[in-house]
Amino acid sequence: MATIAEAINQGIALQNAGRWLDADRVYQSILQADPNQRDALYLTGVLALQQGNPARGIELMQRALTLGLQTPELLNNLGAAYMHAGQPQQSIACFDRAMQ
Repeated sequence: MATIAEAINQGIALQNAGRWLDADRVYQSILQADPNQRDALYLTGVLALQQGNPARGIELMQRALTLGLQTPELLNNLGAAYMHAGQPQQSIACFDRAMQ
């Protein structure tokens, strides 16, 4: 059985290869075991954004942020999600936080 870190890495590799459905399955299996797994929430949010669902991406990335994952990458992707959702003020705030 893979560790969470190994599963996250597998999901990232699948996501980067454009195999979004397979990546989502990996992330969902992690979230079934731990619904508050910050990395899986964040990556599922990025996946939602990539698939054209910025509202879902925002929801998932905000959960990861609330749970303490505050990386520049998360804030940058959250800013992009807000921009795609037509919320430029929130987008700018995220980009500003990412640069700090």
